Amino acid sequence: HHSGGPWQPFGSRAKYRLGDLLFRECQMPGAQIDELMDVWAAMPGHQGPPLFANHQDLYKTIDAVSEGGAPWECLSVSHVDADTLPADDPSVPTWMRDTHEVWFHCPESLLDQQISNPIFDGHMDYVPRQVFGDQHQRIWSDFMTGNWAWTQCNELAEDPENHGAMFVPIILGSDKTTVSVATGNNEYYPLYISTGNVHMERL
Repeated sequence: HHSGGPWQPFGSRAKYRLGDLLFRECQMPGAQIDELMDVWAAMPGHQGPPLFANHQDLYKTIDAVSEGGAPWECLSVSHVDADTLPADDPSVPTWMRDTHEVWFHCPESLLDQQISNPIFDGHMDYVPRQVFGDQHQRIWSDFMTGNWAWTQCNELAEDPENHGAMFVPIILGSDKTTVSVATGNNEYYPLYISTGNVHMERL
């Protein structure tokens, strides 16, 4: 393990959360990050430097995140009729003519790393579970508390060869996002992947 634990290269959960807030959630421009850190450093009674010296320090820390065993890969895709579309037809949308890059990690490697990551120790279900409240009412929270996971495992358990195996459902989600930090308002369509075993508060 690194000296900073699971939050490397940030070194602490607080620094990671601040970086995630500024870069991903707020997409704060670099000049505003610099101003925020200056205000932070000048606050009365504040001791020590802010968590990031400036936006370059934040970006450098993000770039130092280890890729682990799942490096980035890239493939190019285009519409099946892209080569035969008339070039002067204004009714044809540009995306049908363009070639698009798809950057991805190997899904199997990502999921393997998630399951084996010690940060999820105690925050993962290895079998489905049914949760009930004080009034015996059913409580649904994490994915593995749902009826579907329970039913699937019952069906899989009918085959003796599955006994002792771990049920790992895969959850995928996608949504368009506009990334404005250092990219010029480019549109991306990220595809998120996770196992259904990890508790919601860890995602």
